[in-house]
Amino acid sequence: METNTLNKTLAPVLADLIRQHMDELKKDYHVASLAMFGSYVRGDQTPESDVDILVDFHSAIGFFKFIDLEERLSNIIGRKVDLVSRSGIKPRIYEHIKDSLLPV
Repeated sequence: METNTLNKTLAPVLADLIRQHMDELKKDYHVASLAMFGSYVRGDQTPESDVDILVDFHSAIGFFKFIDLEERLSNIIGRKVDLVSRSGIKPRIYEHIKDSLLPV
């Protein structure tokens, strides 16, 4: 199996791990949706890569709760997560990533 093919299989596995916790994430953090993007979705991550996740909320949460969610996601998948809020992302950056989003 080619390395790139092996790498691409990780994104769906990580998404599935998160999916198993969605009920608690929705309840505890008001998560409406999550989607992965970046190197793990493209399959070109390195051992130092973090997992980029875009989050949408049903209602606003505070800064510390946001950081807590980021840490919770990291614990779930066993990798560092870079969490980005859909409401906080610049429109031009969203346009750049929107076609590569992998819904969780």
